[in-house]
Amino acid sequence: MIEISTYALEAAVQAVDEKIWALKAEMELAAESGDSSDLEDEIMGYMKAADSLRTSYEEAIKQRYSLTPYEKLTR
Repeated sequence: MIEISTYALEAAVQAVDEKIWALKAEMELAAESGDSSDLEDEIMGYMKAADSLRTSYEEAIKQRYSLTPYEKLTR
């Protein structure tokens, strides 16, 4: 696994979560015009990234790093 700082990990979790929410809002608008398939694929990619980040975050917590609870970083 690639090593990153806990600060960078927290920032990445928040950034990916915000991107997912922004894409979901954009997809709702695009659904009205019937053109949301590309956005669905993009959201799925970010959701996979979010899952990977969550796994890394939980591993960092197990290693006794003092981190903000994951749920407080995401909506």
